[in-house]
Amino acid sequence: MIKNIIFDLGNVLIGFRPEEYLKDLGFEGERSEMLLKTIFSPHWNEYDRGVIKDSNELADILSKENPELEGEIRFILERCWEKLNKLKPDTQEYMKELKARGYGIYIL
Repeated sequence: MIKNIIFDLGNVLIGFRPEEYLKDLGFEGERSEMLLKTIFSPHWNEYDRGVIKDSNELADILSKENPELEGEIRFILERCWEKLNKLKPDTQEYMKELKARGYGIYIL
């Protein structure tokens, strides 16, 4: 019998749409593609795993490797969590239903 359910954050509880995020900030076309490849890179994965402790450290690393993009990198990462990660309302409601049915709910 299932007693607990574990939810992942990215694209399960929280929508992760970096292309839309950059477009909302005014970046399009070739510049947007360059920034996507630069920011959402293996360093982003380290940041996501907690190896890189915060967005300032990530910005420092990315800016050192891409000094021509430093201003844009810092601009994007300063606004990152408030726009990039939006809670998905349908999943939130589903979790409430499961909790009401007695399941233990955990986040990975």
